[in-house]
Amino acid sequence: MSLLSQFQQDLKLFREEMKWKRIKRLTKDPVELRSYTSVYLFFSLLLFLSTIWAAYDEFSSVNYLKDLPRREWREWINEYKQIGLNMTRLKKDQLLYTKDENGNNLVGQITAMKIRLRIVSDSVSKLSGYLSAKNSYILYFNQLRDESVKLSDMKAKDAQAYFFYTDALKKNDFKVIKKMKADIDLYADSIYTIGLKIEKIRTLRDEQKSKIAEFEKNINDLHDNIEKLNADLIQLNNDSTMYSEVKSRINQVVMKDYSTNNFFDLEMNIDRCQSCHLAWNDSLFDDKSENMFKFKGFADSLQKIYKIPSFYKKITYKEFAHMHWKYEAPLTVEEFYALPAEERTKILEEVAQKHSGTVRIPAPDPLTATQTDLLEIRTDPLQYHSPEILKVHNVDKIGCISCHQGQGIAIDIGEAHSRPHEPGYDHYWEKPLMREKYVESSCQSCHPTSVNLSMGETVSLGRKLVMDLGCWGCHQTPLDKYYKLRKVGPNLNGLMAKTNPQFIYRWIKNPKNYYSFSRMPNFYLSDKDAMAITAYLANLSKSSTYQPETYPGNGDAERGSQLAMHVGCTSCHSIGDIQWSKLSPTPFLKEGSGFAPNLNKVGSKAKADWIYDWILNPKKYHPETRMPDLRLTSQEAADITAFLVTLKEKNEESTLTGFDAFKLDDQKMIALGSKLIEQKGCYGCHDLKEHNQFSNVSVSLIEIADKNVHNLDFGNSVSTNPKHHNHTWEGWIKGKVRDPRQYQTDRITLAMPNFGLNETEIEAIAVALKGWTKRKIADPYQPSPSPVVKARDMGQVFFRDNNCVGCHQIENYKSGHIRDQINQELLIGLDPFEFGNDIAYAPPILATPGSRYQENWLLKFLKDPTLGNEYGIRPNFLIRMPSFDFKEEEMNVVLNYFHSTEGKSLQLKDNSPPKTTPDKIALGKDLVAKFDCQKCHAVGGEPKDIFLSKYAPDLRDVHEKLKPDWTHKWLGDPQGFLKSTKMLPNWGNGYVKVDFPIPNSGMTVEEEARYQGEAVRDYLYTLRREMKYHRN
Repeated sequence: MSLLSQFQQDLKLFREEMKWKRIKRLTKDPVELRSYTSVYLFFSLLLFLSTIWAAYDEFSSVNYLKDLPRREWREWINEYKQIGLNMTRLKKDQLLYTKDENGNNLVGQITAMKIRLRIVSDSVSKLSGYLSAKNSYILYFNQLRDESVKLSDMKAKDAQAYFFYTDALKKNDFKVIKKMKADIDLYADSIYTIGLKIEKIRTLRDEQKSKIAEFEKNINDLHDNIEKLNADLIQLNNDSTMYSEVKSRINQVVMKDYSTNNFFDLEMNIDRCQSCHLAWNDSLFDDKSENMFKFKGFADSLQKIYKIPSFYKKITYKEFAHMHWKYEAPLTVEEFYALPAEERTKILEEVAQKHSGTVRIPAPDPLTATQTDLLEIRTDPLQYHSPEILKVHNVDKIGCISCHQGQGIAIDIGEAHSRPHEPGYDHYWEKPLMREKYVESSCQSCHPTSVNLSMGETVSLGRKLVMDLGCWGCHQTPLDKYYKLRKVGPNLNGLMAKTNPQFIYRWIKNPKNYYSFSRMPNFYLSDKDAMAITAYLANLSKSSTYQPETYPGNGDAERGSQLAMHVGCTSCHSIGDIQWSKLSPTPFLKEGSGFAPNLNKVGSKAKADWIYDWILNPKKYHPETRMPDLRLTSQEAADITAFLVTLKEKNEESTLTGFDAFKLDDQKMIALGSKLIEQKGCYGCHDLKEHNQFSNVSVSLIEIADKNVHNLDFGNSVSTNPKHHNHTWEGWIKGKVRDPRQYQTDRITLAMPNFGLNETEIEAIAVALKGWTKRKIADPYQPSPSPVVKARDMGQVFFRDNNCVGCHQIENYKSGHIRDQINQELLIGLDPFEFGNDIAYAPPILATPGSRYQENWLLKFLKDPTLGNEYGIRPNFLIRMPSFDFKEEEMNVVLNYFHSTEGKSLQLKDNSPPKTTPDKIALGKDLVAKFDCQKCHAVGGEPKDIFLSKYAPDLRDVHEKLKPDWTHKWLGDPQGFLKSTKMLPNWGNGYVKVDFPIPNSGMTVEEEARYQGEAVRDYLYTLRREMKYHRN
């Protein structure tokens, strides 16, 4: 028998044996006779206990499983509710028991006021004058009522007579016509008589009413004070009711079709943040409020005293002291507040010492505590949000995640927004929570065109740095879509006419050695590479047709030094002590004196012929340059050139190593240089005619924020441990900007240069990049920018691109950089009349420009700032506006922007002189003479005082320059428009006084002041210029 047959036989026998055993067991103990009572009872009891525990754990305010918290949001609701009730109770106690100078608490104050009210009311009611006025008022009131009834009756009879009169006219019934005509005349006389009587009675009644009001003034004041005291108490009672009715439930905002996902399909978002963050709009929890103080290290004592969970609480000294008095101290609240301040402070110190061994400062007096008493605490959900942001963001519509990101649907802290090193953190989040300054990155989703976000300074700085440093030259960015970006570097096609090969070599080797704040980064070029690029650029210049004008050599350096300041060079360039403006947060921004290249070493860089030709006509060398025409004469240009060539670098030759002049014509070096320029992407910032056709040399940054940390190559720089604090998206971006080559390995070669930025600038760029995502918020949830907002955004970009903010202050953001130089006395001694650093020399502040300037005049001025006069419209101003050669669409941007700064759209109106009379014009002329306006202004001729005339504009331009309504308002309140103006308020601030009254005018002081202002304005609109400007 084979083994297989034996196995099959044994298996058959086993099955038979098992079958008989089963039959035997079933026969002995059938299933229907078995008992499962014990098993059923055990599992029923287990289910019952589990249900009871689940219900208790769900609704209990105390969570005993502190390491395994469930429904933490309920605990924060209870926390919010209890703190709110405690705080309102404390405020109520403080209101009730705080005593005034007479020793009365609130109840005593109200009682005293009521008693005084009764006494005053009784005394007033007994005054003969009051009784007489009241009786007279009642008498006149009744008379007025009776006469009004008579008037109504007479008007009804007149209407009836007129009806019969018109009917008789139709029937030619002359008898009735005659009678009705007489009745109508009679009624008309009666109506007129009764009307006069009513007006007289009404006047008498109002006089008596005024007398009654004078008698009852104290009574009404007492009523108001009582109502005010009661109102505070009523408000606290309402607040207490509100907190007591807070329900334990999930608060959520459902946003259907809110944003696009990775597949560009609209998806719904659910925001449950307000389930824990209940205090977001509750000012009671405002950290800046004197009512809110934070504790640290009180967890155990808080649980014992307050009977609430031991979290880090946002609590007040007031509440802490209140609980101590209520449960431990022998003093009542009323008794405590009755103690002197020193005694109260001593008690509070003892309380704090008893319940916390780590008190850093003495507990302050609840009645005198200030914000300086603040202690540190871990951030918790019960935080009050900034009200400025909530004014323009509807949280009930867009929730919290629109700005803060995070998992809005989560109700657990770990899933919602824990930090990378905290328990519960999901390392694979697609939408991690934005923290601290990174919240600003979300602003770009709804405000992509805004260059100055009032509540997003960090992200605004980051976007500006990306634009000004030319990051978009190598990378594709979202900014390309919204801004007309120009190459940030100069034209290199005719470079040899501007400088020499030695400087080119030194510069491209490391620009930071020449100027530490250079916007051109360090490419870490070897000597060979730097020499190759130098050779290529030198060879490229041979094909250039540019030929500069020859510098005549007759310049005066000292005169050129003054002239460089006078024409406003320092509003864009750094010269001498005038470095980048302190109004700018970083020298890398193209703003103010950091807008254009630093000129302190320009003599080592540029040739005299090129400088002379450049300042005469900048567009000759670089047609796309932003430098305007300064309208210099040949001699002025020669003087400035003579000054600039003296600004040289010390020991410049000592830094020149590796330069070989013999390689400038080496074709291999030239070819290598061309290849390197293509590899480094130099054409992204500079105009290079042989390479301008190339596209971005590096990766796109349009969706950089969507990259997961696992898609980022950290090289060998940091641990790959997810808990490593640098192993995050933010850590990689900041590391890349800080040291672009730190992620380089043996196999991966990186080419990004180093810009030498500080940590503030690096973080600002990271914040800006954090908002560059392919996820888009749907239109219904986007703000609908009005024409005013669009005009404002476009205007801010235009003003910044042309550095108008270097000279002019406009809106509330930091601008008018040259004014800062004048305030620092950097321009002292430049004025031949030695007016020093007077801020009046600065270019005008553009306050209310839309209401101020006539559009036609402004267009002419922007097109030609001289308006046909050699020295411009204010010849005594040394800093003059240059000619920008603006296009028509650019000038329209300025017009719209000026109006948008006042919250209005551009609306063209008739600015013709107002209708007036010869007498009124004569009065205006007389007032101009009496106010001695010609002391500062040119009115009918030249100003009397050539010194003061430096400040004041020529009034012969008013008729075509200023709008009539604005002119009248300005005359009445100059400081109200511009605090720094030197013009005196001749009629007070707002037409409230008259120095030269009109005899027998019959007008009030205010009416006469306004009339005189109109007269002066009307006279000014008659003035015309008969001669061109000339300097004094």
